[in-house]
Amino acid sequence: MNGKMLIYLGFALMLLSFVYPMVTVIVDDTPPIIEVTEPEDGGVYFSVKTATLQVLDLESQIKEVGLTIYSPTGEILIEKKTPAGSNRYSITWSVDPEITTPGDGYKAVFYAINKAGLKVEQTNYFSIYTELQGKWYVAGQEVTSSTQTIYVDSQTVTFKFQKTAGVADESISCWVEEGGNRILTLEYKGNGVWEGSYTFSPGTHHLKLVASDQQNTVTMSIVDLDIPGGSKVPEWVNLQTVLMILGVTLIAYGLMKWRRR
Repeated sequence: MNGKMLIYLGFALMLLSFVYPMVTVIVDDTPPIIEVTEPEDGGVYFSVKTATLQVLDLESQIKEVGLTIYSPTGEILIEKKTPAGSNRYSITWSVDPEITTPGDGYKAVFYAINKAGLKVEQTNYFSIYTELQGKWYVAGQEVTSSTQTIYVDSQTVTFKFQKTAGVADESISCWVEEGGNRILTLEYKGNGVWEGSYTFSPGTHHLKLVASDQQNTVTMSIVDLDIPGGSKVPEWVNLQTVLMILGVTLIAYGLMKWRRR
């Protein structure tokens, strides 16, 4: 067969390929794979104004992706549905209005469907940051002031922090400091309560009580704890009295020197 015949045969086969019917079959028995989601499961955010989904399907490509975000009470806050068309697809949706109301139990439900009709779904629970709030108790007495003095009749003193608002308990830690050193870390007792006890030497102790969620702290800066048995400074000895005595002394000394001139 000469060269011209080969050329003619080649053209004939090309023409035949256009007119001869052929069916392409893609076998896909696995749903898409979700690679990235935002907001993340277990995430804590000050606000949510965007949501991201990235999916992968190597067989039949992505056909559609979607998202629904629910409030803690089950109300639908946003609902998105977007056509796709590639093996790896990434999209960032705008969340409007921005989610800013503090609380736990927000739910983001992501899904993706491939061209074989197989669907994957993922549910992420997240929280909008709630500022930590609570009350400190020392020896059963509520601490109401950062300059409060608490008198106790035992060297072993109990401490308690009761959360009234804030993020999940597992993100919170509570401790007691004296002189810049942490002397006690309270133990979590459940239901927003942390407790602990510490044995002090007799006398007056200046304490810092700290509860932290890694974003915010509830702190009683200085609490004077008076432990029985130690040497006590008379109650009349305070800064005001010291300044008064010092002032009178200086005046008297000044008058004495002036009279000698």
